[in-house]
Amino acid sequence: MNAGMRLAKMVKKETIPHSLLFAGPKGSGKAKAAIQFACDVICLHNPHHRTKIASGNHPDIHLFHPEGKTGIHSIDSLRGLTREVAMCPNEAHLQFFIIHDAERMLPTSSNALLKTFEEPTPRSVIILLSSKPSKLLPTVLSRCQKIDFWIPPVRDKTSLQNQFLTLLIKGPTYKELEEISNFLDQEKKEWEKNLRKSLTTDFSPAEKATFEKEVEGAVTLKFQESAFSLLEVVLEWYRDRTLLQVGGSKEDLFFPEHLEKLKATPYLPFARVSKAIDETRLALERSLKLSTCLEVLFLKLQPLSYVQQPAYCHSRA
Repeated sequence: MNAGMRLAKMVKKETIPHSLLFAGPKGSGKAKAAIQFACDVICLHNPHHRTKIASGNHPDIHLFHPEGKTGIHSIDSLRGLTREVAMCPNEAHLQFFIIHDAERMLPTSSNALLKTFEEPTPRSVIILLSSKPSKLLPTVLSRCQKIDFWIPPVRDKTSLQNQFLTLLIKGPTYKELEEISNFLDQEKKEWEKNLRKSLTTDFSPAEKATFEKEVEGAVTLKFQESAFSLLEVVLEWYRDRTLLQVGGSKEDLFFPEHLEKLKATPYLPFARVSKAIDETRLALERSLKLSTCLEVLFLKLQPLSYVQQPAYCHSRA
């Protein structure tokens, strides 16, 4: 269950912890999620608060940032927080204290909060935001319910990966898989040719034998990297389909631009896809032909994929 789903469940069930840690890299949306979570909780029964929260002027949402040239949370600031936590909310039924870059609290500052964590007030919620939660004191970590945020890996796809994605979506024929395999075989020859060009020194017989092994190993690894990149596309596609199956967010997808196609892809347990990918990778490492490995992979996924079995049969006839 991702962060958004966990927080939505808390709001729906009205089971709001007094201390939360939103952990995740910069850019993962944890700060925005903290404000949204506070808004959802406060507005659950009183939606008239929403406008004031949106303007950033709600008296029951308190933000704390590192201060000054040192960029740390001063002990005076956090002592002030502990005094405010003990007070009643101004307008809402709960008040929220959101501490940005919580790892920037010195041990003395963190200790100022410990009593608040240990003896929480019933109408206050503290949310720590941190991209480096391991730097927080263990005593602080142990008193917070952790919500993990993450950024989906965003990689620029190669032209070959984009071509393969198109085939994956529509359903590849054996001929198309063979064309991809032949393309990589040709690239492999070019890699080897260029590598040999770059080394023109005369070799002794022993040196030549060593060089031949090194060239063969380097070219094989390069070929496998390209082939494995195609398997990544399959894995990422079915990972997206699994995420949609469990109600995940569009923002967490590798291929949000193909949302409708993803929804139309029949669901396949991700463990089964992952196993098929691992078996295909092993076959490639054993130097089986790429087109054959891909054909077997798609046949394993065939009941729930877009592989066109008649096209396979026709191609081999």
